[in-house]
Amino acid sequence: MKKFSTKIFLVVLLLSLNISAQQYTKGSPEWLVDMFFNSSSFEEKINYYTGEMMNDLQQPTIGEELKESDAQILFYKILEKDNRQNFAVELEVNERVIDFYCYIIKENETWKIEAIRRFLLPRFIYSVYDSLSNLPSPSPPDQNLMKTLQLFTMNDAQLKNYLNSKDDEYSNIVWYFNRNENEEVDSRLSLLGCNAVYKDNRFPSCVFIQINTFKRMETGFFYANEKSVIPLMSPKEFIYIEKVLPGWYLYRIM
Repeated sequence: MKKFSTKIFLVVLLLSLNISAQQYTKGSPEWLVDMFFNSSSFEEKINYYTGEMMNDLQQPTIGEELKESDAQILFYKILEKDNRQNFAVELEVNERVIDFYCYIIKENETWKIEAIRRFLLPRFIYSVYDSLSNLPSPSPPDQNLMKTLQLFTMNDAQLKNYLNSKDDEYSNIVWYFNRNENEEVDSRLSLLGCNAVYKDNRFPSCVFIQINTFKRMETGFFYANEKSVIPLMSPKEFIYIEKVLPGWYLYRIM
């Protein structure tokens, strides 16, 4: 009886492993994301890489790098347009969440990974924020900078939660900005820990609220009505765009 039970357990275990391995159809965009970030081996990468990724054929994937860790991976699609699908990937390891973005295109009826991006700030920015956080009595300018850096170093999920909790305040900034009431705008930006509000000539109906910027890196929110032309998420410039609330988007530039 004991031997029979053991055999049943092994069969069930093998079946469950097989189901897990077949969770996504081979060659599908979801399968590619799973293979790159979650699989301990991606031997067929030469068939599923394109563009700049061809330079990384000899480099390990994220899944291969983390095969000995207890990392948890969550991913979801945030853009599907023509022959392109983009995914946001949340990697949780050592109680820390790291955001990646995966860009997939279809070439000759085959889905391929075009690029991988990560919004990685220089270490000194985190050090400055930690130093400010440890000040016993920070001055008002230090408090403002600390708030800005706190937002700048947040992960995507934290920023989306922040926008959800402050949507009325951000809507007020847009209202005052459109009426050229600059003093009111500056005051409200400071309270929210943001750096600037502006429009981009390429997207004239969008109002961008910049949290902070460092060299070519930028994080913030933008407001757009239903008829607005908004930026396209791609490996160049706007590496991440996700709708958070009606009319409101989180963006990252790199």
